Amino acid sequence: MSRNLFYVLPLPLSAPSIKARLAGLSILRIPDGVSLEYATVKKLLLSKIPLHSIVSPVYLFKQHIDPFNLKHGMSSLEFVSECSNQLTRTSDQDILISFAFRHMSVLNAMAIQNFYYDDFFERFNYVIDLKVALNTCAYFGNTRLKQITNLNQVAKDLGFKGDLSNQLNRTEALHFIYQHLLAQDPKIMAFLTKPRDKRLGLVVNNCYVYLDDKGLYVVKVLDVSADGRIVKVIKANSSEMVLDTINLDFAPLVAPLTILTKERQVEHKFDLNEVLKRLNEAKLTELSNKADDWVIGERDLPFYKSFFKHLNAQEQQVFERLSRHDLRTETNISSIANNSTKFSAFVMCYINENFPGACFDAERKNYLDYCNEQLKRRSSSVVQECQMLFDNINDKDTQSLALLKRISSYF
Repeated sequence: MSRNLFYVLPLPLSAPSIKARLAGLSILRIPDGVSLEYATVKKLLLSKIPLHSIVSPVYLFKQHIDPFNLKHGMSSLEFVSECSNQLTRTSDQDILISFAFRHMSVLNAMAIQNFYYDDFFERFNYVIDLKVALNTCAYFGNTRLKQITNLNQVAKDLGFKGDLSNQLNRTEALHFIYQHLLAQDPKIMAFLTKPRDKRLGLVVNNCYVYLDDKGLYVVKVLDVSADGRIVKVIKANSSEMVLDTINLDFAPLVAPLTILTKERQVEHKFDLNEVLKRLNEAKLTELSNKADDWVIGERDLPFYKSFFKHLNAQEQQVFERLSRHDLRTETNISSIANNSTKFSAFVMCYINENFPGACFDAERKNYLDYCNEQLKRRSSSVVQECQMLFDNINDKDTQSLALLKRISSYF
């Protein structure tokens, strides 16, 4: 079977949201079964930070990002276009591999910000989140790390020797971890490497084993979205039972109950029969007195889906026109690009970042005033984050201290 492994590592500037941005994206593409030296793609794509961006000092510091180094990056339109080119699968068998898939949703946000309909989660038939894989192995496999918090820590614990301050080396660490898990836990990796139709094929009223950052659960499916990507469940263990929504785009572990053998139940002190009994006897009215909470609603959709639900007919037409990325058809830019509504502000930011030459002085001033207002709103949280970082930094770590000073001076 011929397939390529696409290792992708995003550099988010803030928590995932429709306004979130990536500082960059590193991509490593390797034909399955060969070593790193035969990689066909090894790139770090960087994006400039425009004035309107939401940027978290904590995100910058934890990822060792000097914001001043991004001034030579691509515009966001160029960045998304290049990401789209590089993340084009060569066959249906290709695998997209990352660590903490939720941050990949920021690439979807940037696509929408630049008027692409593209959904990067739909591109690959096979996806693996190595953080999910490591957590799964910690419960059910041979690779049992005590801590699975971030990529650098995991890579070191498994014996990776590369310089993890280098983003391309961190992407190579993804390959190292993937190969380690294939060798140590082949059955778990084979299970996690399921095609899209099987990964999304959850059935209403069926129960499954589910693993998230909080621990091990059994879930009972209440509702499934039309495309199968969002699932409403009752989530339970021996001490907790709540309604929850699972986004299958993030490739979590959702497995048949048979994975919880008697031996594993004893090991993890998890009584499957007891939890199933609790789920079967659960009354939805006791979990929520709102019937809307029992089914999938707009509030359960990820931001990259709900965004389009909020557009009115006129905004949908503007989005369609701008998706061609040709402003020559727009005869009155100021009528669609201003700060009168959230959507028109969205358009204003897109045009001013990617086509500044198309803006008159008054339109440019309107954009700059908008950016200043947004910065004022975020200023207190930026100051708090910087102060927290300074309070907790090791004064003897001169390299980190120098980076933190540069980050704080950026704001």
